[in-house]
Amino acid sequence: MTDTTEIVIIGAGIAGLSAGCYAQMCGYQTRIFEQNSIPGGLCASQTHQGYTFDSGLYAFLGIAPGQPFYQVWKELGVISACQFLRRNEFIRITDTGDQTLVVHADPERLESHLKIISPQDAGLIEDFCAGVRRFMSFDLSLLQHKPKALMNGGDWARLGRRVLPFARPMAKWGGVALGEFAQRFQSPFLRRAIAQLVALPSMPVMVAMAMLAYNANGNLGIPAEGAGQIADTIAARYQALGGQIQYNATVSQILVNQDRAVGVRLGDGGVYHSDRVIAAGDGYHTLFKLLAGQYPHRSLTQLYQNPDLTQTRLQVTLGLNQDLADQPIWTTHLLSEPLAIAGEFHQEFNVRHYSHARTLSPPGKSIVALSLSTRHPNWQNLSDSAQRSAIAPLLDQFMQRYSVAADSIDCLKITTPYSYSQQTSNWQGSICGWALSKETLPLMVKGISKTLSPLKGLHLAGQWVEPGGSLPVVALSGRNAVRLICTEDGRPFLKEAYQSDLGS
Repeated sequence: MTDTTEIVIIGAGIAGLSAGCYAQMCGYQTRIFEQNSIPGGLCASQTHQGYTFDSGLYAFLGIAPGQPFYQVWKELGVISACQFLRRNEFIRITDTGDQTLVVHADPERLESHLKIISPQDAGLIEDFCAGVRRFMSFDLSLLQHKPKALMNGGDWARLGRRVLPFARPMAKWGGVALGEFAQRFQSPFLRRAIAQLVALPSMPVMVAMAMLAYNANGNLGIPAEGAGQIADTIAARYQALGGQIQYNATVSQILVNQDRAVGVRLGDGGVYHSDRVIAAGDGYHTLFKLLAGQYPHRSLTQLYQNPDLTQTRLQVTLGLNQDLADQPIWTTHLLSEPLAIAGEFHQEFNVRHYSHARTLSPPGKSIVALSLSTRHPNWQNLSDSAQRSAIAPLLDQFMQRYSVAADSIDCLKITTPYSYSQQTSNWQGSICGWALSKETLPLMVKGISKTLSPLKGLHLAGQWVEPGGSLPVVALSGRNAVRLICTEDGRPFLKEAYQSDLGS
């Protein structure tokens, strides 16, 4: 079978759906090929025995008018179609004793709470909370307002002026990882707890401050109906604009003719020609499978040589015949003894429950997700029974701490880095491309090339070309891919689209 369209998009994750929407709004005809039966990629939900299991989305950024990332979600139809719940606290971190850190949304309340836990760390606490307050007016989306390839000297100068008021805190906190900062505390509890403020000790303190700042000013929330509604909403918006999604359609090759991408071949042999291809799926898969390594990308190839730069996790999702609505939405449990799971030792694990989203579980029941960081190779060759055996210690810890009986578990789903890679083709089963760290933060500022010289007609979008990932960043990545195409074609970008002061 052979067909033709102007732009073929590989992947119906958030980046691909966003690219599709903006391309249609700019007058292009597009088609998205998605290997799964539903949209969303890692932002998806699936039903199991009456429960709707979420992929693990716990924070959605960009829900407050006038705040960073709001406009892109408005353009994609999310703001008008979806409801979000704001949180009075970001996370709780507790040890096996009686110590608990409640990360309150209000920085003043958080500061007072931290000082009660450790008066001897008052100076550090004041410094940290001052940083949170300072970043409440910082626009994290500045670096995605305009494609780096289109920014001229004036654009960079305007960006510099916007960033200048934050230069001192950025310099102070941008090169320090949370785990490193935590070691400055005198309190043994806070040395462990502060490292887990966002469940990622390698994250720069600056970024963690910004996350807490956005929770404080109401720009961070939880999707009331789960991650799947976000993806379904954008997919519906795309189709209403005239776009087409072909599900259960695995792209096996990007077709190239004289150093120009001219379409794709599917696993079933179908061929689709196009003027452009937007690869919004996994970067490694694109470079080394779909293009057979013929067009190298220096920056990405170097990154792929260090698997520690990715964020991979195990998630065990439970449907419980028990109501946990009185429990905190997100808790990290610090362990006194390491937990051995699949050949690794863990000092903590996370528990999130979805009782806030009443439509996801039957009345009086709950959905709970247990998660921890883990490595892809440890799960690659494990059978289902071996996986069940491997997670038993984690399950035991949860049931003891939450007084849950084994017969209260109606259903259970294990998602490992290996199953993430099978589901999405993501390298190493990463959940956010390159985890934002002090090593990758400079790449976010500088930007990663979205094209492969000398190949024409191909644009890259998504978490693999946007260090740190996150839903709003990858949505803007899809948007910017279309903006680059419009520039190449001499076609004006959307008049009604988001116009930042970095230029139209």
